[in-house]
Amino acid sequence: MKDQILEYVRENLEYDSDVTIESKTDLMELGILDSLAIAQLVMFLEDTFSLELDPDDIDPENFKSVDAMVALVERRR
Repeated sequence: MKDQILEYVRENLEYDSDVTIESKTDLMELGILDSLAIAQLVMFLEDTFSLELDPDDIDPENFKSVDAMVALVERRR
């Protein structure tokens, strides 16, 4: 699961090519997360892991790193 999310982030979100994205990388701190990026991540997580996120789950803290997204998916399963 972590590898799938990490690959998605690396391939689909816009960020400086000098930055290395790892599972603990704070995407908020790097300015990679915005409302569009979070919407894309929500759709990706719901489609890929066959789950439905509640509006309360759409909190930037749940998307600030790949590890945070993995924790979110595990809680929602």
